Amino acid sequence: MRPCLVPLLLITLAVTGARGQSSGPFTLLEPNTPLTPYQQAIAEHRKQSDALYTRARFTEAIAACKAGLALADENKNPGDQIGFLWQISYDYWLLGVLPTSLEYAQRGLRLSEKYPDERRRSALLRMIGVIYHAMGDLIRSRDYCAEALQIAERGGFERERANALTTLGNIALQNGDLVAARKNFELAYEPLSKNGTARTPANALVNIANVEEAEQNLPKALATQQRVLAMRTETQDRRGQVNSHRELARVFRLMGRLDEALAQLTAARPLAAEIGGHELLAKLHEESVLVHEARGEFSEALRLQRLATTERDALGGERTRAQAAEIQARYEHERQREAISRLMLEKNVQSADLHARELELQRDRALRLVLYVALGLMVLVVVPLILYQRRSTA
Repeated sequence: MRPCLVPLLLITLAVTGARGQSSGPFTLLEPNTPLTPYQQAIAEHRKQSDALYTRARFTEAIAACKAGLALADENKNPGDQIGFLWQISYDYWLLGVLPTSLEYAQRGLRLSEKYPDERRRSALLRMIGVIYHAMGDLIRSRDYCAEALQIAERGGFERERANALTTLGNIALQNGDLVAARKNFELAYEPLSKNGTARTPANALVNIANVEEAEQNLPKALATQQRVLAMRTETQDRRGQVNSHRELARVFRLMGRLDEALAQLTAARPLAAEIGGHELLAKLHEESVLVHEARGEFSEALRLQRLATTERDALGGERTRAQAAEIQARYEHERQREAISRLMLEKNVQSADLHARELELQRDRALRLVLYVALGLMVLVVVPLILYQRRSTA
């Protein structure tokens, strides 16, 4: 690899690694746990969101999460509120709508300050660190992830600790500190390889492969990426398989083994088409462009570049739709708030009118009472006086 390409490669690998792993802060219930109607409704919203996410329909997944968030808000359940806020933030991050993603994560973080659950707080801090990393603010990213790591280590939350270490490793990788990057990635991989969910060990191992590639140890990076593909195939992680084929194609291309690189891309295309998702397809086409250019097949490279541009444009359209939906939701919320304010104002005016009328009635009653008392006093004074005068004249 030419030295001038190393910084660009480090940035690319860091971003790829950051997207390789997530940590949703929802609490997992024990199997066969009887659910209340509220829990059933919340679980249905999560299920719907997950199904849409799997098909890369992120805008609709966000809408499903917002419906769940509204239900959690209505029932004042902070755990589910934080869980949906985290998921909405994550989906907006996947779409690249970073300011909105940050807003939802910070909202969840503020709520977590009142809710004694350090695991969720660690997940939110790390999410904010990931967003700042995507924004290019490595200092804030490191600060938030370091705090997330401290909380995770203090509470013994292995998954949150591994996730924070992953982002810190990505920051080190982007800064060119391969030693620190490898150390963080290996520390993250160790617990996940033992206690992680089906996909997390493979996602963590990708980061180690990225360090090997940055070290220009391509044979070792190739072997690691092949392990990752085998793990993802075993767990039926189709999205992960597409990414693995693309990453293997990149390593083969860097090694000059262009036919094998093309074979990896050919294997990935049916899976990518089945899953959908504009960013996934765009990245696959972009890697294909580089392979065909290296093979001297410029006509095919141009065709694929056009496809990649189409997917990027579609992704931009999805981002625009997501932003428009967010603006519409805020407009509706503001309109409802204004309507409620008008109703409250009308109610206050009516209350003031009623209070004024009540005061007027009280004044009338008080005046009548004074008149009655005065009349009574007059009767008590005048009648005896008249009787006295009559007796005197008699």
